[in-house]
Amino acid sequence: MRFVMPFLAPAPRLFKTVVAFAFLGIVSGALAADDILFERESPYVPSPQDVVDRMIDLADIKPGDYLIDLGSGDGRIVITAAKRGARGLGVDIDPRRIQESHANAAAAGMSHRVVFEQKDLFDTDIGKADVVTTYLLPLVNLDLRPRLLEQMRPGARLITHAFHMGEWLPDTTDIIRGRVLYAYVIPAKAAGRWKVENEDINFFLDIDQSYQTFRAAAHIEKRTLPTSIDAHTTQIRDGRLNGTEISFAVDLGAGPRVFRGRVDNNTIHGISPRGWKAIRQ
Repeated sequence: MRFVMPFLAPAPRLFKTVVAFAFLGIVSGALAADDILFERESPYVPSPQDVVDRMIDLADIKPGDYLIDLGSGDGRIVITAAKRGARGLGVDIDPRRIQESHANAAAAGMSHRVVFEQKDLFDTDIGKADVVTTYLLPLVNLDLRPRLLEQMRPGARLITHAFHMGEWLPDTTDIIRGRVLYAYVIPAKAAGRWKVENEDINFFLDIDQSYQTFRAAAHIEKRTLPTSIDAHTTQIRDGRLNGTEISFAVDLGAGPRVFRGRVDNNTIHGISPRGWKAIRQ
């Protein structure tokens, strides 16, 4: 492992992986708290195989899935996913790690299912990934976060080892031998104004999204039948996104009602109650 100077200038775009000394455990044990907070160069510290197995479990890898490991080291995460039927891409800046990964893939009989590329992880196209995995330091995760949310499709999964994504809270966490794993589902983009049409009442919904949760104001139109409801504005409750699935509760004037649907670009297709839909304005 190599220590670099604390962050005092704009972050470099090149993140090197270097060999860790044998006596080092996980990164968080090797760096002081202040070093971790300001470190922008991720060292090479391989994840133990049992941790890798748990990461693949959390990712719910299925045959045919495409996994990208950013900072792939010796390739073990990509190779493990390939053994479960996935295709994989490992990206690392260190040519020694790429060479080692190719050798490990050949030894495992998985060369036909995996690709390893020497490149900067920030130059990697992650748009086609079903799963992205990382074992990177906090500031690297934070630099990477906007790209993950922008490029990955809603419903794709992100698994991080040891370090989370800051204010973007994980959907699931797991601990194995003291090592924390964080699992995220990429949320659909639901922010903005929507016109909701239901069989008995229409309303506008102004959504303020924060990752997989959201607040929203519902502007209820006046209705006289089957019951009389004056026009009013109310706040929704329990706004939640799980990939493309959206849910919220709102009192339309006759008690709370839960809406569930699926976001498809500028349309929400209702699941429950049946027949409702929303169009982005």
